[in-house]
Amino acid sequence: MQQVDGDAALPFSLGHRTALETFKAPGLQWTAVSRAGDFAPDTSPTGEYTLTEVGDLTTRITHADHARALVDLAERSGLRGEHLEVAP
Repeated sequence: MQQVDGDAALPFSLGHRTALETFKAPGLQWTAVSRAGDFAPDTSPTGEYTLTEVGDLTTRITHADHARALVDLAERSGLRGEHLEVAP
């Protein structure tokens, strides 16, 4: 995956914002999880991550650390109707 700077990622992020508005329609149960910035494929995993509601498009997280966050969140209950971003 090619890494992009924050300005180049803006249209992609705005598209996700539009999709979230659709998810918020009455009767839908949803939770959205995305990376706060981009992936860091050449970096070793740390085993750690931070959840945030406001991402920083300049951050980079490993695939393994992002996957760990997804599994941790899937095991939680009560995370409906939220959009969370995973940051290193």
